[in-house]
Order: sequence, then C-alpha cells, then structure tokens
Amino acid sequence: MAVTFPNLVDEVPGRAEIDLASPGRQPGDTVASMRIATRAVNFSSGNVRGARGRRAARVGGIVVGALLAVAATGWAAMLWLFGGDHPRVFGRKVAEIEQRYRGKRPNGDILLTGSSFFERWTSSADDLAPLATTNIGIGGTKIGDQAFYLDRLVLPFAPRALVVYAGSNDINGLPFVSKTGADVVARVRRYLADVRRRLPGVPIFYVAITETPSRAKVRGEITLANRLLREWAEESGEITFIDTAPSLLTPDGEIDGSLFGPDRLHFNAAGYARFAPPIRAALMRDLAPTAGTVGAVGTGGSAGTGGSAGTGGSAGTAGAAGTVESAGPA
Repeated sequence: MAVTFPNLVDEVPGRAEIDLASPGRQPGDTVASMRIATRAVNFSSGNVRGARGRRAARVGGIVVGALLAVAATGWAAMLWLFGGDHPRVFGRKVAEIEQRYRGKRPNGDILLTGSSFFERWTSSADDLAPLATTNIGIGGTKIGDQAFYLDRLVLPFAPRALVVYAGSNDINGLPFVSKTGADVVARVRRYLADVRRRLPGVPIFYVAITETPSRAKVRGEITLANRLLREWAEESGEITFIDTAPSLLTPDGEIDGSLFGPDRLHFNAAGYARFAPPIRAALMRDLAPTAGTVGAVGTGGSAGTGGSAGTGGSAGTAGAAGTVESAGPA
C-alpha cells in the first residue's frame, strides 16, 4: 500500500510517496521512511525557494542597473547639452521658424529673440501691443546658439529693434558646466557687438536674466551678470537694459515662487503677467511715436531720465525702467 502526502510548501508541484507494503518493511521503518521522505520534500522546496530568490535578485539587479544606466545617460546628455554650445541641436526648430515665415516675414517689426522665457511667452504680441512684434524664441538655447543662428534667424527679419533674452541657460546651476556671471557678461557683449556690426543703428534691448527657484543656488551669479550688464549699458550706450527683477521679486527681495510652474524654472500665467509690463514700458518709452508722453508712465520723473534710454546709454538707468516696471503689474 502506498500513502501519498501532498507537498504544500510554496505550492511546488510534486508529492512524497511512502510504500507501506514493501516486503520486509517493519512498522518502525515506515515511520522513519515517512520522516526521510518529508525531509526530502522540504529540502526540495527549499531549493525551489532559493532558486526563486536568486532569480528575483538577478531580475532586480538587472532592473536597477537599467534604471541607473538610463539616469546616467540622461544626466550625461543634460551635461553635454548645457555644458557647451551645440547649435545644431536646434537646427530643426530654426528650420521650422524659417518655414513659418517663408515669403511673409514681417520686416520692420520689433523682434524678440531668446530662449524658453520668450518661446513660452505665447501672449507676447498682445502683451506688447500696440507695438508690432515678432517672437522667435527657442527654448534651451544659450548665447552661443543664438549667435550661431544670427544670419538665419535675426537678419532676414530686418527688425526695427531687437529684444534679447540670453544667458539664463548658461548660468544653469548644473555642476561642472554652469557659467559664472562674469563669463556670461563677456559672451553677451561679444554676441551683441556682432549684432551691432550687422544691424547698425537698430536699437538693442537686453532683458535681465530671471532669478528662478530652480536656480536659486546660482542666484549670486545671475545678479552679478545683470548688474555688470546694466553698468555696461549705462556706460557704453550700446544697449538698453530692461530690469525685470523689481516686478518679479517679493517685497523683501526674494524669488517669488508663485510666479513659476511645477518645474520651478518657467513662468506660469501670473509670472508672464509680471514679466510683460516692464518690457512693454521700456519699448513704449523708446519706440512708440508718443514716447515723450509715454515716458512719464510709472515713476514719472525717473522715466523721464529713462527717456535717455532712447539714446541707448541710460538703459542702465533702465534701473529707471525697473521702477517703471514695478508699477506695471497690478
């Protein structure tokens, strides 16, 4: 007679059988045989559990390794993109802009060129009305990228004036690749000097680099770049510096996180509602037909001194523009 014991450990298929009717088998031997068979079953189940555990560990290791590889690849790609100038990365977007305006470029508009703070400013035409503007911002671009595409992006528009937002992706806060404020100033000056040579007599407005929550660690470099560029604007008269900071910071001078989206880098609607008025005020003061009267907007008198921003130089008193700007958002 055979007695069958189902194997219930880990539900592993199989059974343990003990033949109680074997010739010469004594009753005591039957119990011993049962114990031996039970141990054999348990040993087999332990092997299965161990094999499963080893397989799970191997699979887990492969998954973790893959995730780490993806993360490392993404980080390396980010360091590569933001660590240097790679203008050809933006070739497709440049081609899209060329196609969009092929045969119908609005020559004589005020041209907005820069990175994502301009590209995402989809309401710029309405926000800057009645001035005629065209926005060709491309997200992710750095100063070198914008300089590289000057011939294809800026010159064909024959702009009446140029508004530049450049440098924020150069001071990006990434380890090993983020530029210093002084380095960014040197790059901006070289870029705008080239613009000046290619577009003589065209007014150039430079919009201050925005201080953002995600780049708070390099805020000092951002404010240094803005200060040095404002001073250069005041001393040289080459550009008009538009200081947007007074409109974007809290009353105690801190970064206002409520103006940014979930990435803590780009503006939300409230941010653009604060960003637009300072730029509009400076452009209206210098470019609108009634610039003399418009100049009185904001601080009144200081906008008047800012009126000399029309000559380019006192753009830096574009600090005045800054006070004009802070009056903009309600």
